[in-house]
Amino acid sequence: MEREALAVFEARRILERSARLPVVEEYVDGKRSSVDALFRMGDTCFAVQVKSNARSATVAQAIARLREYEKEHRGVSLLLIVPFMGQTGAEICDRASVNWVDLQGNASIHVARVHVHIRGKREGGISESLLQPETGINPFSPKASRIVHAILTKPKGSWSRAGLEAITGVEKGYLSKIVAALSERGYVERTPSHGSSAIRVVDPVVLLDAWREKYKPGRPMSWGLIAARDGSETSRQLAHILSDAGVSYALTGLASAAHYTDFGSFRRVDAYLAKPLPESAAARLRAGTEERGRNVALYLDPGNTSIGVTKEKRIYIASAVLTYLDLSHIPERSVEAAEAMRRYLEQQWK
Repeated sequence: MEREALAVFEARRILERSARLPVVEEYVDGKRSSVDALFRMGDTCFAVQVKSNARSATVAQAIARLREYEKEHRGVSLLLIVPFMGQTGAEICDRASVNWVDLQGNASIHVARVHVHIRGKREGGISESLLQPETGINPFSPKASRIVHAILTKPKGSWSRAGLEAITGVEKGYLSKIVAALSERGYVERTPSHGSSAIRVVDPVVLLDAWREKYKPGRPMSWGLIAARDGSETSRQLAHILSDAGVSYALTGLASAAHYTDFGSFRRVDAYLAKPLPESAAARLRAGTEERGRNVALYLDPGNTSIGVTKEKRIYIASAVLTYLDLSHIPERSVEAAEAMRRYLEQQWK
């Protein structure tokens, strides 16, 4: 409680300094209210939630509590206070039209005649004592995230541990730790099912954002060159070469986005491979380590060639969630394609 009160005091001071208006804290009964504080700034009343981190699930839970208060108190503005607001948390707040202040001095406030947008500050000091570092297993590490990947391919269903083990290849003991970490952080829930427990996603958009925040794709193991008129032809030729060589694969990035969303023209084709290229295929692709002048990027990752893969016109395509994540690390028109994939996923998950 002392830390929470300290956070409220510090956030009020930052809000005053940012908006250049006095901010008064009003009384709120913490035992009966879904908010931690009420701020009065001119004609605006802020309902405030204080959280110890800005993880996607935490931000989503805070917004849900603020919405509860808003239903009974029309006209209030919503404000979230966290130690440090990352990019993903800020995007979630922006989509929900929720204001926020972090204890580093950053803020996004849009009410009445007050508009404040401050980013990039890391001052340390009092706010650092309120940070709670991640402990235990990281469910978004490359191997652990296979579980996240699998359940996001069918987020409306329920999953058994045995089913996840078979799909992902993650051993039973490690899988249990990953599920426990996801459950503790509010991303999944476990319910009794036939003497065991079924695993269900609480909110797929929140889980996707959490993974995106931690996602770091591997580097291409090699680059290839295919003479073709456009990316679609490059995709067909690459699929033919890999199939001839007996290499399981899945196209991702722009080539995959074009499958899911009818996205426009592209040049570069990215593909996951289940095993290294045989010499014959490497020769046909003129594979090498130099990126310049090449139009094919090849990544070695067996898991991504099996989880959620679909087949379209004899070409294997990576899952929609993986395609979306990979687009944030690919040049050309990837930003536009990522927006299209985001809309596609949210529509599928409604």
